[in-house]
Amino acid sequence: MRLPTAEAYCLLRRITDPDVFYSQPGARLLATDGTHDDVLAFANLDGSTAIIVRNEAKRERIVNIAVAGTTIPIVMQLDSINTLVVKPQSA
Repeated sequence: MRLPTAEAYCLLRRITDPDVFYSQPGARLLATDGTHDDVLAFANLDGSTAIIVRNEAKRERIVNIAVAGTTIPIVMQLDSINTLVVKPQSA
């Protein structure tokens, strides 16, 4: 993923700043797969999954995110970086 400087800063801040992104100290980077390449996902120690998805297209895009057996459709605005946090289901 090659980003212009401003977008690279925004992405780095989303990963490292707890007020902007919900990854936690000790979070583990997860492998991702599928048809969309611009995705980062982290497993947090509290059981939540934090996901960053980038849409570099010049049009709105719908992407289905699958986490722990649940599929979540998200609508991404054109040329955007989107953050999603999936909390663990209660027993």
